[in-house]
Formats: sequence, structure tokens, C-alpha cells
Amino acid sequence: METKYLAYRRFHTQDETEDVVAILKKHKIPYQISDESPTFDITFLPDNRLQKEYQIKLKKEDFEKVNELLKNEAHINLEEVPKDYYLFQFSDDELWGLLHKPDEWSAYDYQIAWKVLQSRGHTISEELLEQFKQERVKTLAQPTRGQRSWIVAGYIFSVLGGVVGLFIGWHLMVFKRTLPDGRRVYGYSEKNRKHGRTIFILSLIIGSLWFLAAVGNSFF
Repeated sequence: METKYLAYRRFHTQDETEDVVAILKKHKIPYQISDESPTFDITFLPDNRLQKEYQIKLKKEDFEKVNELLKNEAHINLEEVPKDYYLFQFSDDELWGLLHKPDEWSAYDYQIAWKVLQSRGHTISEELLEQFKQERVKTLAQPTRGQRSWIVAGYIFSVLGGVVGLFIGWHLMVFKRTLPDGRRVYGYSEKNRKHGRTIFILSLIIGSLWFLAAVGNSFF
């Protein structure tokens, strides 16, 4: 059975991606990498660098190991960080926000935020950071709310018999997200997944009826 690779982290620069890849290679951890950048022309945007997106995928069982490796490799001396590094301009609240969402930042930036807050007189223990990480995982594990518009649209398209209804129903029914610890959880609540199943089945039935009607009319 082929091993499944799950989305581990996304990066907006090739340098950040290569830094992580170098660590993975060093410790002989298998990975996959893909360029998820938009295929349309973004040169007209004021800063198209932010539109680049590289994704690293890992085996589920390697997530925690890689988290720890990145943490260990990212130990820094604040005195060696360039004085104009952008995180030095962050307020305390912004830096705390960064520590609460480690999955959205590089291990390097995470360590700098920690060090900067400590240099400003804040006491931050390993236990507190671990608590933040666990709280973040719990937050990300919660189903996405506010899908009413998608559900309504799904029912409308299902009655029209198009493939859009099938797509919406399927997405609501099976979509999962990968947590920082490698676990996969459903993206939508059980109630919304039930709506997804209903939309999918309704779209399939009505779509089939429309198809049969069209085929029947072609013979007359």
C-alpha cells in the first residue's frame, strides 16, 4: 500500500522552503514538495512574492518529529539577527499572536518572537508555549462554521441538475484538514456533512433524470 503524504506546511519563498528541505534531507526524512503558486499572471500586483506558495508534504508519523527538529535547528542568538529584521517592529501583542499560531510561521520567526518578548521583560516558559500549541490544535480541529450560503447554493444547483451541486455536496461531505500534529479531521460539522450527502445524492438523481430526458428527446 502506497504511503500517503499529508500537507505539512506552506511557504511563500523558495529560500524558506529549501531551509526546511535541507533539514529533512539531513535527517533522512522522506517528503514531497510542490509549487502551489497561482498559474495566472500576477506581475501586475504590488508584491507578487507573497503570491508564491510552496507546499511540503510529510508522512503523518513524521509530523511531530519534524516539528521538534525545526525547533532545535532554529535556536538563535538575538544579537546575531539583523537589526532591521521585520519582527523587531512588531508590538508585544503581535508577537504573542505569533506564538499562539506557530503553524503559520517559520521556526526561525517563532524563535525570534520568543526571544524578542523575553528581551522586553516577558517570562515565557516551555510549558506555556506547549500549552499554546495544544490550544491551537484544538482550535484548528473545530469544524468550520458559517457554511449556510454554500449549503443553500448546493441545494439550488442540485435542483438544476448541474455538476456544481455534485461538487459542493462532495466537498461538504468529505473535506478534511491536516492538523499540526498530523491528524486529519473533518472540516465541517456533522450537520453540514449530512447536508453535503443530501446535496450530492439529490444532484446525482436529478442530474441523471435530466440526462435521461435529454437522451429520450434525441430519439423523437
